[in-house]
Amino acid sequence: MLPGFEQPAHGMSKLETRCAQHLEMLQSLGLLKDQDQVMAQLVMDLAHAVAVSAAAGKAAGTALAVKPLMEALDKLPKPETADRFTQMMQEAGLV
Repeated sequence: MLPGFEQPAHGMSKLETRCAQHLEMLQSLGLLKDQDQVMAQLVMDLAHAVAVSAAAGKAAGTALAVKPLMEALDKLPKPETADRFTQMMQEAGLV
């Protein structure tokens, strides 16, 4: 886990846990760099805001935090994905 992104002692919501797992996956692939730390922290803070708002039954607060969370996640580096069909074509020597 990146320094400062340790799980809080009080526990995390499912959304926070999934976001943390996503960040850990990106880090394990070597995709999270120093310049991504602010965006990664923003993802965790927004995931917490969504979880707290949802737990309190505040639909408006939840809705206000979801869009920026999705935008922050979208700005993180993405692992390369191989199209399975293209991969099979390459393995067969057809591409």
